[in-house]
Amino acid sequence: MRKSIIGNYSSILYEMKKLFFMAFFACYATVVMSQNAVGKFSISPIAGINIADFSNDPNGVYKSKLGLTGGVEMEYGVNDFVGLSLGLLYSQGGARMHGVLYQLVTDETGQDYHSYTAVSGKVKSEYLVFPLLANIYIPMIKGLAFKTGVQFGVLVNDKLEADTETVLKKDIKGGIYSGKDYLRLYKGTISETDICKSIDFGIPIGLSYEYKSIKLDARYYFGLTKIDKSEDSENIRNRFITIHLGYRFRL
Repeated sequence: MRKSIIGNYSSILYEMKKLFFMAFFACYATVVMSQNAVGKFSISPIAGINIADFSNDPNGVYKSKLGLTGGVEMEYGVNDFVGLSLGLLYSQGGARMHGVLYQLVTDETGQDYHSYTAVSGKVKSEYLVFPLLANIYIPMIKGLAFKTGVQFGVLVNDKLEADTETVLKKDIKGGIYSGKDYLRLYKGTISETDICKSIDFGIPIGLSYEYKSIKLDARYYFGLTKIDKSEDSENIRNRFITIHLGYRFRL
């Protein structure tokens, strides 16, 4: 009798485990299948903000600035886990400028000076960007996706506007400075265009979450192109933190 009870109890546990795992895999399949419409296209108008900055700034002058971004992305469902998307977006970049630039300069008489330039202004740039992304949907977390790929940008407008104040101090090697050696105070403004290269290329990575076709998307963009087109260009590249809000229309 006791063996029979134990045997029946074990059989019940076995059946309960079977039912549990069947329910688990059914839910798993439902979640996975609902992540992405395989073999289907969708289109998503999106809009948001950029927090733009430049990397590899040797003088610490460039600071982050806000800009707008928006456009449309189309996605194709490759399988239950992966979608490929291509976008066309308008994106405002650049950076604020605030700090002091230093360099050693020589005048027409051969005298060396230490140059200290306080600068305050902005670099403004506008791009049409084309992000090509793989969207990798996370199993068991409906609507969550990791995304990465490549991004091409075409410059449509750029401008540098800044106020400057420069002080030149004589470079006296081994000498003693006097008041007259702190010479030449210059104040002025800079207004230049056509300062950035026309093509930008880099790698975006990010996460997105979708609920009832509403999408919240956050990305970080690593620019790989040196954007300064001057002859003595610095190793400066674009950086963006972008937050989008959009809506997915399934086609």
